[in-house]
Amino acid sequence: MHCTILNRNYPPGPGMTGHCANELAGYLRQRGVEVHVVTVEARYAGGAMPEGEVHGTVHRLPAVYDGKHKLRRLFSSLWEGRRMVRRARALGKGPFIVMSDPPLLNFWAARLLGGSRRPWIYWTMDLYPEAFCSAGLVSEGHPVFRWLRRQVYGRRPDALLALGPRQRDHLLGCYGPIARTAVLPAGVSRPQADPQRPPWAQGDKIVWGYVGNIGEAHDLEFVQETIRALDPARHRFILASYGVHGKRLREFARDFPVVEEFDSVPHGQMAYVDVHVITLKPRWDHVCVPSKAVSAVSGGGAILYHGSAGGDNWDLLQGAGWRIDPDKPRAEAVRETVARITPEAVREKRAQAAKIYGELVAMRDRAFEEVYGFVRELQQ
Repeated sequence: MHCTILNRNYPPGPGMTGHCANELAGYLRQRGVEVHVVTVEARYAGGAMPEGEVHGTVHRLPAVYDGKHKLRRLFSSLWEGRRMVRRARALGKGPFIVMSDPPLLNFWAARLLGGSRRPWIYWTMDLYPEAFCSAGLVSEGHPVFRWLRRQVYGRRPDALLALGPRQRDHLLGCYGPIARTAVLPAGVSRPQADPQRPPWAQGDKIVWGYVGNIGEAHDLEFVQETIRALDPARHRFILASYGVHGKRLREFARDFPVVEEFDSVPHGQMAYVDVHVITLKPRWDHVCVPSKAVSAVSGGGAILYHGSAGGDNWDLLQGAGWRIDPDKPRAEAVRETVARITPEAVREKRAQAAKIYGELVAMRDRAFEEVYGFVRELQQ
């Protein structure tokens, strides 16, 4: 029995999607599945991930383009996706578990695998082509967007892995019925806390943090308002940001003594952040489900979530945090909420996070078993 996982990044390089792929590959190998991975030899501007064994037989293709020019990245991503699917098809080690990096990898899977005797499983991270629309790059009525959407959703995968139940419902509304589905959140892992507390976690201040990507899907102004609302006498804010708005956020934060800036935060120190700041613009609901929120709660932290109540982050994690409605005046809502977050309230939310982590682990383990079943069924 065998399968092939397709994703642009994969360990030992950083990146949450690659970490998730490797984790699933390790489980499937334990169940006796021969796992192959098709990936790209490229840099990823992500934070450090925990080190560990790299699972599967890895086939690395050279990157077409690894820069930041948006148009060149788009076209290179399209070409890389096509090459990845063609390489996987040539290996003949299906079924094929197709993730969503590079963008429109699902488009090539639908065209080159769908409709043939090459069953494939779609594991959604960010949804394409919807992400282009959410980012304001194209309108829903644009002919190219409409054509891409017809191509993607007109050819159903043989199984579907979604990051949450609400994303799954959204996708089933686009595809129609799919017999095999599972919910597999990204970021379910509890870091082993460093035995020695880092200097920024000393004392009795509440430690806030924004660690990770701040891109088109995230509200930069909300993070800025949160920093403005904090009191250096009672709070400390840990910042390690990258992405589209990363530089602007770092430049803004340097004027505030409450902030301590780092290039990255070691995985083992994340457990010392009390409140993780999470943001998702409502138009990105279901298009992405930030793994940093799941990772934060898995590590025992609380979250301050700026986003709608209709997304999977809040649906799965609300017991461990506070939500600010994006329809409310931002500055006033942030100040009022920050004032309510006392050390006692943080301890209570962190205790809830530990319970939610147990539920997330059970969800992940159930999904792994379901994926094993899908692989077995699709080879019969």
